[in-house]
Parts: sequence; C-alpha cells; structure tokens
Amino acid sequence: MDMWQEEFENSVRHQVMIMIDEKLKSKKNQVNNERYYKSHNRNSFFNDIFRKYGAVYSIIFRQGLAKTNIQYAELFSLLKNCLPESCTSVEFMGDKGYIDKINSLIECFFNDNYISNIIEIRSYDHKKFKEMLDERITAFSELYSSLFKNLVSVTFLYNSCILFLPSAIEIDDLTMKKICALSGYIHSIGRSIFVRNLNNVNEDFFYSKLRTYLKNIYGNLNNIQEKEEKIRFIPFAYEDFLDDELSKSHSELDALKFHMEKLYLGKKRITEVLEDIEKDEQFKKTIKVGTPYNGVDGDVKQEHCIWMCMDCTPEYNINQSTNIVDTPVKSKNKYLICYDQFICNKNEYYIFNENMPGWYDNVTIPHTLMAAMINLTGINRLNNSNRKINILDPFVGAGTSYFQAAKFQNINFTGFDKNSTAIDALRFNKNFFEMDTQKIDRFIRLLYKLLIILNNNQEFNVSSLFNMKSIEENELWSDIMDDKNQRSFSEELLSYCEKYYSFFNKYGKNLIIDNLELIVKNVEEHFSYIFNRSNTLKILKFLTLKAVRRHGIPISRNRYDSKKALYIETKLLIKSIYRYRIAIENRNNCDGEAFEKLGLGLMTNKYSLSTHISENYNYNPIFQVGDCRKCIDSYSNMKYDLIITDPPYGFNTDEDIIYMSNLYKDIIKRMIEKLNRNGQIIMCLPATSYTGRNIEYFTQANIVPMQVIDICKNLNNPRSLKNDAHLNLPPKNFFKPPYYWESGKSLRRHILHFTFD
Repeated sequence: MDMWQEEFENSVRHQVMIMIDEKLKSKKNQVNNERYYKSHNRNSFFNDIFRKYGAVYSIIFRQGLAKTNIQYAELFSLLKNCLPESCTSVEFMGDKGYIDKINSLIECFFNDNYISNIIEIRSYDHKKFKEMLDERITAFSELYSSLFKNLVSVTFLYNSCILFLPSAIEIDDLTMKKICALSGYIHSIGRSIFVRNLNNVNEDFFYSKLRTYLKNIYGNLNNIQEKEEKIRFIPFAYEDFLDDELSKSHSELDALKFHMEKLYLGKKRITEVLEDIEKDEQFKKTIKVGTPYNGVDGDVKQEHCIWMCMDCTPEYNINQSTNIVDTPVKSKNKYLICYDQFICNKNEYYIFNENMPGWYDNVTIPHTLMAAMINLTGINRLNNSNRKINILDPFVGAGTSYFQAAKFQNINFTGFDKNSTAIDALRFNKNFFEMDTQKIDRFIRLLYKLLIILNNNQEFNVSSLFNMKSIEENELWSDIMDDKNQRSFSEELLSYCEKYYSFFNKYGKNLIIDNLELIVKNVEEHFSYIFNRSNTLKILKFLTLKAVRRHGIPISRNRYDSKKALYIETKLLIKSIYRYRIAIENRNNCDGEAFEKLGLGLMTNKYSLSTHISENYNYNPIFQVGDCRKCIDSYSNMKYDLIITDPPYGFNTDEDIIYMSNLYKDIIKRMIEKLNRNGQIIMCLPATSYTGRNIEYFTQANIVPMQVIDICKNLNNPRSLKNDAHLNLPPKNFFKPPYYWESGKSLRRHILHFTFD
C-alpha cells in the first residue's frame, strides 16, 4: 500500500467512525434516524486528507473578480506546469463539489443498513467488527482512491482563494514561491490557518486554530524560550492603513480590509480578542500583534507573517444570449481568512504597469495581464527543456510582452510594430531596465533637474514630493554633445510631436507649441553641456507624449498649460523610478540557493520574503518597424511556439473598415501558418467600450474564433484546435476562454487562448 492509499483509508475510516457515533447518539436519544448522516460532520474526510496529510494555501490576488477572471486560470496553469512530470494529470474541483462527491460515495458504500449491521456486530465481537470495517474500507479505497489522488480542491472567493493539495501532489513551499514570482495576478501566498464563514467564527475557534498552527512551528508552546523570535500578527484593518503611503501601497487589496471596531468573533469585538492574545502566556511568547511595518523588527521571524483579512463569495450570473458568465458580484457571505504569508510578488514591472519610462499611447496592456496571458500557455514547463522557445508579438507596442517573456530563459523573441515610436519606446525601456543603480541615480537626477525647471527654477525638498531622501548631486552624466550641425533640441522635439498622429493638431497646437518652446529652450540651456543629449531628448519626447495625450483637453480649454502637464507626468515618473530603484537594490539580499534552483531571487521584505525574477536580457530579440504581415513574410523560415498579441482596436487609426478587416483576417492566417506543432495563440480583444467609442464587430471575441476555425480548415495543410479538459469547476464556462478584463472607466477586454495540433 502506498502512502496516498493509506492516508485515503485513514480519512475514510475517520469519517465512517463519526457516522457510527452519530448513529449511536441518534438511537440513544431516540431520534428519527432516517437519513441521519445528513447531520454528521461531512467535512471530516476533507479536513483529514488536506489539512492533516496534505497542504492548504491561501492565495491573495492583486485584482478580484470585479476586474478579471484570468487570475484563476493563470493560477491553475502555473500550478499544473510547475509540478513534477508525474503530476501533470492534476485536476481542479470546487470545495463544495469535492465534499459532495466524496461524501456521496462514502454514504453509498457505508449506508444506513451497513452502519446498523456493524454496530450490532461490534456489540458482541469487536475483532470481527474491525475486520469487516477494514475489508470494506480497503475495497472502497481500491475503487476510488485513484479518482482523488491528483484532485486539487479550491475555495473560490472574490479576491482570493484557498488551494487544498493532497499529499500525492508533490509540491513544497519553494515551488509555491516560484508560482507567486512568475504570476501576474498573485500578490502573495501563505499557509492557511483557517477560512470560515464569519457567522461561524467565535473567539474559541480562533484561539484553537491559532494554537494548533503555532504548535506546528514552535512545538510545545509551554517550553518556549523568552529570546525566541516571534511571528507578526497583522489585522488588515482600515484603521491601521490610513496613512497615504500605506493606503496607496495596499489600494489594490482594499477589498480584503475590515473595520476593527465593527468586527466581532462571536460575542467579542476583534480588538478585545487581540488584547487577550497579548495577555495569554503562550501567545505572548510566539505572536507579536502588530500594525503596519514602520522599520526593522529584530525579534520577529522574517519568513512568517500572519495576516487576518476578510473576503466574500462570488455570485455568478450567466448571460442568456451568449451563455457566458457575466462579471460576478459580491455576495453577502463574508469569510474570515487567517494565513501565514511566506512570499509576496514584488515584480518590479508592476511598479510602472502602464506608465513605463518609454511610452507612446494610453491603450497599453498592463504588465499584470500580459504576465497572466503568457502563464496560461505553460511556458514555464517548456522553459525547462533544452531547446529555444520562439515567441512572436506582431503588434508589440512598447514591449510589455517582451519584458514579461524575458523572465524566462531559452527565449527567442520577435516583435513587430507599424509605429516607429512604439519600437523607440520598447528599446528605451529595454535600456532602462538594463541600468544598474548608479545609472538609475543619474536618470533620477536628470528628471529632478527637469522638475526644477518646470517649477520655475525654484529649488524644493524632494522628500516632500515623494517621500524619498534628498538626492546627492555627486555625479552627473559626463557625455558632452558638441556637434554644431545637429538641429536644436527644441526643433527635434517639436518636429517629433507634430508627426505623432493627429491628436497634436486637435488639442490646441499653438498653445502647446508656445509652452513647449519655452520649456525645451530652458532645458537646452541647463542640459547642453552636462547631460547626454540623446537620452534627454528621448525621455522628454516620451514625457511630452504623456503630457499631450493625457492632458491635451484641459490644455486646449486653458485649464492649465503644457508646462504643468509635463510637471505632473515628470513627478509621477520620478516616484515610480525611485520605488524601482529601492526594489532592485533589495536584490542584493537574495537567497543564492533559491536563485540557482529556480531562477528567482528571494528577498527580505516588510512582512515576509519577496520574490523577483531574473530578467533574461542577454539574448538578442528582434524588434522591427513595419506592417506585421510583411515583417512575418520576411522571416519565411521562422516558426513560433507562442504568438501573443494585443492587436489594434481601431481607436487610434485612420484606416477604413475594409483595411482593418483584412488586417485581422490576414494576420490570423499568418499566425496559424507560422505556429510549430502544439503552438499557441493568445489574443486580447476589445469587448465593450465605456467611453462611447465604437468597437467594430470584426475585432471582437464573438467573431474571431469563427475565423480561426474557418482558416484552420482551409489551409493547404489543415490544422485542428485542442481543448484543455483539466478544469472541473462550476460554473462551467467561467474558467475557460474568453476570459474578461475590465477597466471600469474605459474598456472591457476578452482574452482568447488557442492551442493547435
């Protein structure tokens, strides 16, 4: 008998013994015992198989179901593809479905007549009772244990979930750290202490679960030394995260907060429960009830931090016309979550998200979404092979897909874009993320000097602007540009702005040029001999684009001038870059062994260990300006394993419908033809505009899959699509493509995922 079968039988035995006890109690109390088993503890098997023998993890998402449902699909894909080869058959099932299935089997196999019979036998022959029960349990195990061996159960909540992993699935905390680090939407992961409907939680339940968990870490709680490091316990409460910086840094997790003064555990307010913890002799030696981190705690375990937060279950509504589940709403079923966080995703790209230094347009796919899209493909498993993985983005834009793909080794990346400014932004961002801390310091000083100029040359305290230490002016860029034949700085910048689409002429061109001429001449005067002219021009170019694109209308309406718009965008960029500067400096604290094993760095962070990924910039990607169809044709011998793209929606182009329709059809055909065997295509398409913009039907997820199927059939070498069947989750269509992504102010997107033979 293997370990899994033994655990399975022990869990069944425990539940059957509970059923026997319930039967005896019902007889003793002369209660009508027909269908008695409905009253017994139906969670016994579930708790044993997962909490006693397996592993239970709390997963906190950056964004909840109000934003997207791709975070669940990403999690399932990462889990499936980070496991050993022996566990690739893993399946997923909701916790209620799992409990119903196993209990229905147990209650069928050990029905009322059987229970009554063995109770009677036990009354006069205990040995025979044991033999009969063991024989029945063994038969049950041989029939059904394999069905549950690789079955992961999931508790679905609105902004988080609980993963229940059986011991047969070989996984450890280091693998979960890798999953967290690779993900787009996983904020943090920890060991689950409990998750329970708030109406069923009282102080005794809370103390019991907390003590049980602490015993697993410290052993006997009565023999703890005074000098033993404690574990922080932090209630994620609104009252404790009121400070602007703290509130902003956790704003994406606001839905998990609760009000301390309003939360009760049974009859006690949570504040009273926390006071009791601080007085209890066992808890005093193991737990440090804390507030938000404000420095280095020398007496706490850096790899642990117990959080208490609150979430709710989702309510699903199926759109009758499309048979697709609409965005779920929050139910009134509140759940209290307590977990020990051991890893947090600190991917530096998420500091910038859609506001990278190199920038060219508002319609940019977020890094979180792009990371999730790539993770859907299982590229991390392919990444472990020896061969190169070829990735194409035919509409690469500013390079979000490239930067997320660069997390992996053995990658060949190709990106095309018709807009030369997009490729300029991509290359600028690539150079920026390759900078070391010294170069980043110089970059910050450049922006800081620009900020002073925009502030009418008045010095100000930088720390008052964005909570950072004053920057020392120890070192300036030494490059001197003395080519007298080049156009003036202002001429280049203004010429560039005039060529960028038509928006420059829409938003008060004369007003903008008048302001910009003054600004850039001032910049030239200050920077001409101390800063690299090329880099200064580039960053000013991108800042000007942001200023005009984001502030063009208020500028044209004389609400404020372009100088103020530039000031706002420069200030925001300095904040982001300084946060990035701190983040990469923390890489020096990485765990070398973990980096060697998994290609990820583990750093000490505020509340637990954090991760960053080793960006693989050393290979030579292909970035090319031009029509993607011609570019693809020019690489006639190139085949791709993954094509991932966010094609144009028609918002910012002057092309007519015929041109755009042909573009979609042509590029879909070329993408399919250029795929290797088992190749995949991920597309992000518009679904609904919330700003009144028209979205042409041929760009939407309702028609594109039909085109894909039709093109597959009519190729010279026809191809067929594959379906992934490892999900067994209600509602049926919610965790399969098309996935949705919402920007409540502007746009809803659908994400399609195709796998070909």
